[in-house]
Amino acid sequence: MKHLTKTRTATVGVTAATALILASGVAYAFWSTTGSGTGAAASGSSLGLTLAAGTVNTNVLYPTVAGDVVVVISNPNPFAVSVDSLTLPTAAATAYTNAGLTTLNAACNTGGTGVTWNYTSKSLTGVIVAKKTGGVDGTLTLTLTNGALMSNASDNTCQSSFFKMPNVLTAPGSSSAGTPVTSITQ
Repeated sequence: MKHLTKTRTATVGVTAATALILASGVAYAFWSTTGSGTGAAASGSSLGLTLAAGTVNTNVLYPTVAGDVVVVISNPNPFAVSVDSLTLPTAAATAYTNAGLTTLNAACNTGGTGVTWNYTSKSLTGVIVAKKTGGVDGTLTLTLTNGALMSNASDNTCQSSFFKMPNVLTAPGSSSAGTPVTSITQ
């Protein structure tokens, strides 16, 4: 009889262990779940474009004749920018004796350069400045055909001078998916 009780106890123990294992498997299935929700992102701020004087090689100024103006546009943003227009001042340009615009031509400036922007605004098309890559700003050289005008009042000492045009008042830009260019003439 003793032998029979041990077998029955062992059978009950194995059956209880099997039930416990099955129950834990059911509990795992019962507690598994899925989820849904949202994420967060933030936008940065755009940085202003920088416009600087370039070097004019052709179509230069003479009294009563318009000449080209070269502007180098730099983009410090991580996206390409389309520049659609320029608003220009009516003030006179400053004369220099060198293309680097580092040495003033005092005589020309005193007598009056007579050089101004040829228009007060300029619509632009296809002026897309590349985005900043690594530590290098995207740049574009924009040549404004006949952008400057020299009046007949320009002083004789202004011959063979270089002119820094008054700062562009506005150059509105917007992000662009278009293809950037490195130089363009408008």
